[in-house]
Amino acid sequence: MSIYWPHDFVPGAPAVTFEKLEMADFVVGYLTMIKPYKPRLKDAMLQLLERYSEEGNLRGRVREKQQRPERFNNNCKYERLNDLTWQWFQRARSKNIPISGPIIQEKACQFAKELDIANFKGSNSWLDRWKPCYYIKAFQICGESAEVDTETVDEYKQRIPGIVEEYLPENIFNCDETGLYFRALPNKSLSAKGENTKGTKASKEKVTMFACSATGEKLKPLVIGKSRKPRCFKNINTEQLPVTYVNSKKAWMTNDIFISWIKDVNKEMKKKRRHILMFLDNASSHGSDDYELSNVTLKFLPPNTTSHLQLLDQGIIRAFKARYKKHLSRSLLSKIDDAEGATALCKEITLLDCVNWISKSWTETNPTAITKCFAASGFSTVNEDENSSTEEEDNDIPL
Repeated sequence: MSIYWPHDFVPGAPAVTFEKLEMADFVVGYLTMIKPYKPRLKDAMLQLLERYSEEGNLRGRVREKQQRPERFNNNCKYERLNDLTWQWFQRARSKNIPISGPIIQEKACQFAKELDIANFKGSNSWLDRWKPCYYIKAFQICGESAEVDTETVDEYKQRIPGIVEEYLPENIFNCDETGLYFRALPNKSLSAKGENTKGTKASKEKVTMFACSATGEKLKPLVIGKSRKPRCFKNINTEQLPVTYVNSKKAWMTNDIFISWIKDVNKEMKKKRRHILMFLDNASSHGSDDYELSNVTLKFLPPNTTSHLQLLDQGIIRAFKARYKKHLSRSLLSKIDDAEGATALCKEITLLDCVNWISKSWTETNPTAITKCFAASGFSTVNEDENSSTEEEDNDIPL
């Protein structure tokens, strides 16, 4: 006997014809199809099906099947790899370690190498197919958009050509600070359906990276920590680090640190016989422009416009942090199997690791992406031809 579900019962609902089968299995699949029409269609559908079904308690068994953590059998060619990734995921989550998508993808690539699976890239498409197979969803573990005067932004962009007309593109710079929670684990984790997603105390230790860039040229990053001589810097000459390291009580920029940094930049430009224009925001730590600099001219952006005019905020810092997270994820992967829990895993990340990852991430930042961010902020005269001839690599970074 065939049963026809009339699509005109609810306008727009899909039509389905099926032979008499186990009703609960049918309903679970059909509810997926009618998701856009719930909840008004769900009860009407169950009432109609119960008229033809001799299987009692249909509603209760549908609810049970929807909550049952069964894996779909898709006969996938990566079935062994998927199972190994799932088993590793379960072990990591049993220690309450947050696991994000990029970490899963990196681990799957490692399993692919061990299994000699060629051409496996651990793409976002693979991850999107893998998660439903094991009923895995993303959960939040813990819980600046300032108003911008567009007229002020437009007016300032019109003034930019006059401001920079005396400077070559390679002598136009921008600097900005960004907070970096250098050993923070992901605040979201993939988790099996029904699993308790308890969090641990978040690591609030942070450093600040002071980024400065020109049209593809990148100055040495400034890293601000809390300790004058961190334990992990023992027997290390800080002057030989790939970044400039200083300390402050709150690991944040102060006026004294800024004055010291900008004077060092001035000395460097004086040696190179260059005169540069430095754009920066009007943060209190930046003070004023009366620092008596011979080779650096400071130009402060209008207040409350950094989201539109701050060059580094147009995507450069985002790309840098995405690369930093990638280095952090690779380090976590090498330690997760032996870690006792999330807190112990977090403590294994040192400030020295952070310094090296900052340097690598900043070096890997695509100069062409920097040039495009200058153009997005109104510096349209800066190397436009160069932008169109080079592919932007930053868009391929998983966040």
